[in-house]
Amino acid sequence: MTYRTYAFSVKESEIDEATLAAIKEEVDALPVGCIRYASADFGARYQRFDGVTGQYKWKPEDINDVHAVSDHFDGVVIFSTGVMGSKDLSLLDAEYVVYGNCNIFDKKPGDEFDHTVIPIEKIAIGQKADVESLRAVPDEAIDSMPKAAQAYVRIMQYVLYAAIAAGALWYLFLR
Repeated sequence: MTYRTYAFSVKESEIDEATLAAIKEEVDALPVGCIRYASADFGARYQRFDGVTGQYKWKPEDINDVHAVSDHFDGVVIFSTGVMGSKDLSLLDAEYVVYGNCNIFDKKPGDEFDHTVIPIEKIAIGQKADVESLRAVPDEAIDSMPKAAQAYVRIMQYVLYAAIAAGALWYLFLR
């Protein structure tokens, strides 16, 4: 899986170079496991942040490391996303985002999400994606994960394999 972290301004201006450099420095200091944990599949993201300050509005115990970095910068929202496989890398090459009030069909007052964030990939606006600049996270990065997280990943792989085997057996013999 390949991950990318995005930052955008909720103010009516671009992020200045000094702030962008500071964001890159803080994000680069995060362990890969933190970015992996905070990432979701590419596409529309439903977020909970203040539309003026960019501060996330989660409870303190629900703030992840990417949200914490985001909250260090006034008027900036930082989030991360990822894709599986190299054929989808062009989806991560996005320079623009569109965000606005959340419009989920079942949304009721008091629901937790209040904004929708959609990264706009270059290929969607007719530009060539720079896939070469995106590199996959090496397998050695898994070693930087805590031992408990490594064990969890292994267990979930075995559970997935068992579920696939059970589904195949059911399909072939019991249906």
